[in-house]
Amino acid sequence: MYPKAVDFLDPYVKKFKIRVSDGKSLFENKDSELISRVLKTGKQVIISSQVSPRNTKYFDSQQISWLYCVPKYPCDLEDLDFRNIKDFDGYSNHCPHFLAPLTAASLGANIIEVHITSDKSKDFIDNNVSFDYIELTKLVELVHLSEKIRK
Repeated sequence: MYPKAVDFLDPYVKKFKIRVSDGKSLFENKDSELISRVLKTGKQVIISSQVSPRNTKYFDSQQISWLYCVPKYPCDLEDLDFRNIKDFDGYSNHCPHFLAPLTAASLGANIIEVHITSDKSKDFIDNNVSFDYIELTKLVELVHLSEKIRK
């Protein structure tokens, strides 16, 4: 979320994840200080966006993977619009129903990012958009079944 964090995290991470609000400059074909610093590491970068990255200068970058994301906590199924999912490498989920990531996977998303929690009854950050271990297990099972259909 801030440029100095890149230097701190760089020795410990293999990839960097950029949230929707921090990637907005890319849609004006401008790099922010954060984006520039992350790209200079040479590591893989994952950027969430609600808007298709097709018209950005980084659309075909081998260093960047794009995730479709509705930046609303939680988002409803009706907030999702997968018509341009093919412009993205994957999907970042903020919907409490696992039909959202399952649909994204069924439509060809190669990366599915979900939040998980150890206890839904706790007041953890992001818990309202998180799956517990049982739900995650079921989601993974269903994604694997959907892969058989996509072949």
